[in-house]
Amino acid sequence: MASITNLLKRKRQPSPQPFNPTDYWESRHQKLAGSLRAVGSIELTDDENADQYTTKANHLLDLLANLAPDPSTRTLLDAGCGTGQLTRHFAAAGYQTTGVDFSETAITQARRNVPTATFHVSPLPTLDLPGKPYDIITICDVLMHLVTDDDWQNALTALATHLAEGGHLIIMDYFPESPE
Repeated sequence: MASITNLLKRKRQPSPQPFNPTDYWESRHQKLAGSLRAVGSIELTDDENADQYTTKANHLLDLLANLAPDPSTRTLLDAGCGTGQLTRHFAAAGYQTTGVDFSETAITQARRNVPTATFHVSPLPTLDLPGKPYDIITICDVLMHLVTDDDWQNALTALATHLAEGGHLIIMDYFPESPE
């Protein structure tokens, strides 16, 4: 009984704040501005992150070559584009490229990194972009950061409304070492 009484007398610790992905990413983008660690793996060097992005881009561009052989006639939305690391590859391949991310800091950097692309600041669950639907929407290593079921459902619904009829939604959260 004494141990229960002692427990009750202890000062209650405040509950930890729930994880807020927006605050986390905005802070990370600000602290690591200019480094690929701001958007890639925080444990890897910039060179290692660059290799990871190149591998992802190669996978996606190989897939896109089969789905949309003439990129100059295709619109592509890079959802959750961060600082534009993959967006740069899509634009260089000739796609009419747009990127969207909820971090203003990341989009500012993306506009510098890929001046030929168009960028918007918006959370995916409430995405409402102007213009026509996109032929291709890519979303890479982003869905894991939507931490509620409602955010997942709303994000995928919003992406679907921005996809042209017959378009392609490409979700990539895992990739092998080399394209198959």
